[in-house]
Amino acid sequence: MEYAPIVESNDKLDELLAPYKGTFSSEANFAGYRNHCLRMLNIILTLSGDEPARLEKLEIALAFHDLTVFPDRTLDYLESSSALARAHLFEIGREEWNEEITLIIESHHKLSAYQGPYSNLVEPFRKADWVDVSFSLLRFGLSKPWLQELHVKLPIDGFYPRTMVPLILSYMVRHPFAPLPNFKR
Repeated sequence: MEYAPIVESNDKLDELLAPYKGTFSSEANFAGYRNHCLRMLNIILTLSGDEPARLEKLEIALAFHDLTVFPDRTLDYLESSSALARAHLFEIGREEWNEEITLIIESHHKLSAYQGPYSNLVEPFRKADWVDVSFSLLRFGLSKPWLQELHVKLPIDGFYPRTMVPLILSYMVRHPFAPLPNFKR
């Protein structure tokens, strides 16, 4: 597998995230989500083939993929996050990407491989999220040293331990026999 140099910042991603910075409970949580998006970007760029507009589509999908977790404090966020992305696509005149971006966002927690339309980006996006949320226990062929370097350059900060873990535990206490709503698909 060929690895490109690690991307440590992305102006478009920062621009898309900026209006939502206040929805995060702290600067550390915002930095953690930004780094989560950037780690995923690096993984997706490694796992996917080049195609027209790949980077722009990924920047949009990454910015919005988990975004409504924070203001809504819910795990049932896939549809509301994809709705935000679709609104953005409408604003920039890219409605033709609605179906693809929606599939990317709403399939990124799928447990099994995605094999439908737009799988060239949906499946690498899904794998990238699983690599990141599993703290690289799932690697999908990615080298452990490269993933370790990725985490050094783009640390987790407060995103998982301070935001996601308490939210997941709270849901599990209130709904002990129900699956997490973001894994129903």
